[in-house]
Amino acid sequence: MRIVTSTSAAARLAAARAFLSTRPPATELVIVAASQSISIQLAWNWVRWQPHSALTVWYREQFGKGKRSRRIGIVAVARKLVIALWRYVTTGVVPAGAILKGARPVA
Repeated sequence: MRIVTSTSAAARLAAARAFLSTRPPATELVIVAASQSISIQLAWNWVRWQPHSALTVWYREQFGKGKRSRRIGIVAVARKLVIALWRYVTTGVVPAGAILKGARPVA
């Protein structure tokens, strides 16, 4: 996007139209926001239920002190966790230190 130095209304309108034409549709923005919130919820649960995994140990070492730093750090955990789970689904590589449970037999 180019920077408009003129203050004319026509120039501002042209700049606004150029910006809006490059934005993704609203439905894509909703999908991105939902996937971000889901990945952050998944990360909090991962830290809670997989306390000995390498990702959780890293998180506690880096962001163990302070409420604000934990909230910032969980975003990094969410990104790393999405990548680790993608690798698990595509190649079968289990995230380091993760404990998997087998399926229960059907009675």
